[in-house]
Amino acid sequence: MGNRCVITNKEKTRAIYQHWNGGMDSIEPLLKVARSLGGGFDKLSEISFKVFDGEEINYEEADTDNGDNGVYIVNDDLEIIGREYQRYPEQREHDPLEMVLFIYLSFKLGDDSEVRKMLDLFKELQKESRNKKGQ
Repeated sequence: MGNRCVITNKEKTRAIYQHWNGGMDSIEPLLKVARSLGGGFDKLSEISFKVFDGEEINYEEADTDNGDNGVYIVNDDLEIIGREYQRYPEQREHDPLEMVLFIYLSFKLGDDSEVRKMLDLFKELQKESRNKKGQ
């Protein structure tokens, strides 16, 4: 059980296995943060490890047909250029802005419990702002 995925480079020589947060609504923000910080696949692997307990593995050993989100194939610019073994419709549970903030801050600060508190505050402030505009 999980929300598994594998992220691989286009040559399929490197791969990252994520047991959690393998849906498109987590992977797109993860790639966006990695692109913004530079460092290519190395930085992507580092962020995945620190934020989602991702693990860099040999592609040949990867559970590519994992029954969840399958494989994301990315180019050198960390853009998704292909998918394999995707079995279900794309997951769209997480707000993209909140996920980018969560990933970036968790990576930079390291304490995701504090990041979650900050994001809860952010959501509360957004809600209050929308309510005030509606009055």
